[in-house]
Amino acid sequence: MKNIPILLFGLFLSLQLFSQQTFKGVVRDAGTGRVIESVTVTVDGIRLGAISDATGIFTFQLPGKGPWVLRLRHIAYESVAWNVRKQNDSVAISEIIYLQPAPHQINPVVITSDRVEKNTEDVPARMNIINSTTIQSSPSTNIDEVLRSVPGMYVNRSWGMYSRNASVTMRGMGSASRVLVMLDGIPLNKSGGGGVNWNLLPNGAFEKIEVVKGPGSSMYGNNAMTGTINLITGSASDKESAEADFFISQFNTQGISFRLTTPAKVKKPYAWLSLSTMQGDGYYLDPEEVRNDYSSKCFLNQYNAYLKTGYLISDSARIELSALGSGFRSGLGTSIFEVNGNYDDFQTWMGSLRYHVVKKKSTWNAVAFVNHENYFNQSESINSYSEYKLSENPTKKIDAGIWTTVENRIKSGLEIVSGFDYKFSVEDGANLYLTATDEIYFFGMHNFAAIFTQASKKIGKRSLLQAGLRYDFGQYSQGEILIENPTALSDFLIPYSGQHPKSTWHSLSPKVAYKINFSNKLNAYASVSKGFMPPTIDDMTRSGKIRKGIKVANPFLEPEVLYNVETGIQYQFSEKINIEPTVFYSIADNMIYQVWTGDSVEILSDGPKPMIQKRNVSQGTVAGFELALTYDPLKWLSAQAAYSFNESKITKYKALEGDADLSGLYMAEVPKHLLSVDVRMKYKILTLSTEYRYTGETFLDDENSGITDDYHVVNVTLGARIKNYNIGLSVNDLFDTQFIDKKGYLSPGRFVSARINVKL
Repeated sequence: MKNIPILLFGLFLSLQLFSQQTFKGVVRDAGTGRVIESVTVTVDGIRLGAISDATGIFTFQLPGKGPWVLRLRHIAYESVAWNVRKQNDSVAISEIIYLQPAPHQINPVVITSDRVEKNTEDVPARMNIINSTTIQSSPSTNIDEVLRSVPGMYVNRSWGMYSRNASVTMRGMGSASRVLVMLDGIPLNKSGGGGVNWNLLPNGAFEKIEVVKGPGSSMYGNNAMTGTINLITGSASDKESAEADFFISQFNTQGISFRLTTPAKVKKPYAWLSLSTMQGDGYYLDPEEVRNDYSSKCFLNQYNAYLKTGYLISDSARIELSALGSGFRSGLGTSIFEVNGNYDDFQTWMGSLRYHVVKKKSTWNAVAFVNHENYFNQSESINSYSEYKLSENPTKKIDAGIWTTVENRIKSGLEIVSGFDYKFSVEDGANLYLTATDEIYFFGMHNFAAIFTQASKKIGKRSLLQAGLRYDFGQYSQGEILIENPTALSDFLIPYSGQHPKSTWHSLSPKVAYKINFSNKLNAYASVSKGFMPPTIDDMTRSGKIRKGIKVANPFLEPEVLYNVETGIQYQFSEKINIEPTVFYSIADNMIYQVWTGDSVEILSDGPKPMIQKRNVSQGTVAGFELALTYDPLKWLSAQAAYSFNESKITKYKALEGDADLSGLYMAEVPKHLLSVDVRMKYKILTLSTEYRYTGETFLDDENSGITDDYHVVNVTLGARIKNYNIGLSVNDLFDTQFIDKKGYLSPGRFVSARINVKL
């Protein structure tokens, strides 16, 4: 009788063991579908724990009858509670669990720095990653505005979403052409003008943004003079999904977008598709005190389509084809007689074909691409003598090429990345004076070829030494200006017409960098590098009237050069606080500036106009400091702050007689101080995101004769997730701090919008 309790306890225990439920989980990134290693998994009320392996898998034998609550935690992802209900004991439960990236990830996988996948801990450079969680919770209406949270990044989009384009610069250097911008690794900078079309896709299409600061020319060559930005869109995963976004805002603005993903399985095709459209009436750009009968609203009409489809040859090899079509038309604030008045129209077509394979000791990437833009501008005006003028300015820009990258992983921690790049570019445009007989045609071509190599060697367990070198060859050819039926509006350009001589240039871009991990909480890096930016076809080919006078083409322009030294640390005080200070010093040489040639011309009733030409005439320096701070004090509260200081000056200027000497002046359109603070609060189904942006005083021109006052902007978004619906209400520029840009136009001020995302 005494043994009966013991027997009963043993029977109970055996029944519990016998009724164990086998559970196998696979943890994946909700945005990319990639497996996640080192996820800590616990079970509420039971002393069970596991960690996901390199394939993202963990396994439990769950006792009892359940249900059970699994807790999944990872430093780079938001924690998840996963409910499991018991099934038949003989049937194992197998489920895929998706984790949402945390707003501030530490050491995520990146591809931009070395053109192959790396962890940020293996990159001796300052990188900033903006993931899908941050993008989707941001009040920003355009993807470039999200970059304002990155230290040292200056985004100029003064008309908000109605801007025909945006200018994104970094590291205290003006001109958007000094930053290489890519879409899924495909260059967006057009050699014709150096700029980037930031209106190609809606925010919801992007999975993450990778920013690498400092010269990247040792890997990417031209345009990567101050850094690189890679805009990475969604991709196929192991499940089919579809979603739609509905957008409505002030100024009668509405938009809709749709995205579809098919599963990616071996020996089968896959696809990812994004479709979107946006229309709006806009607002008056002219301030009220100067508004007249010809002032009009800056309307908006936009559509975008992007398809990526491919075939998984194996788990380690794929071939992928992409095609993008985009149209963007924006009013410019003046309408006299013509339909739509003054406006810009961009029609963009892009395509790429890539091959990617990972072998045991190497990785191979090859991509062929084309970027074709048809730009059209209509301009009408009435001068002080009541003379009406109408002109059209069509321009075709084409960039096409092939980029190849091979990574070889050699023993003893040595990795070598090398490759060959080729690109050719064409600009073919015209200025057509419809109220006169003048027709000006211009044409030019660029050819670029380059080889590069970079070696990365791990020294012991904590240090990494990296050295890279790239050689670029560039050629300008077939440049020509043709003037037909000239009148006094264009006959002064006849001496500059005809064929241009061919010109070539060379550039060597070295980089040496070192990184040391003192511990898992503290690391430091230092680098010395050289970057360059080639002259644009537009500056070498195009002559005609601009806002400052008469521009004359210069086919003999040479690339700008930047020498840079920098160092920085990353210190993680705890799981809640991370700090990243950086200091750098740059010397710019052969800088391209507009100079007065010493001549002027009288154009009918418009008065005298100076003749202006772009020339390599100046040197400059930038001394900068950047600080990034992330603070996640509570599970429901996260914050980040970014500050940058830039002392950007022209140190030497070769002024011609009668031209202003810019030596000692500050570089134009470079704020000395930039500050951003982002706070994100999450409570159950609700999310509140608040952004604060401060932009310091900025000189408007090279002569430092005009300056914009500093200003503050606060943006807020309140979101709610209800089953398959994400609802958001945003207010940009909450306190309505309207300002006037350098062209005398108004910013939109307070801008209220609402968005609904539906998982289909």
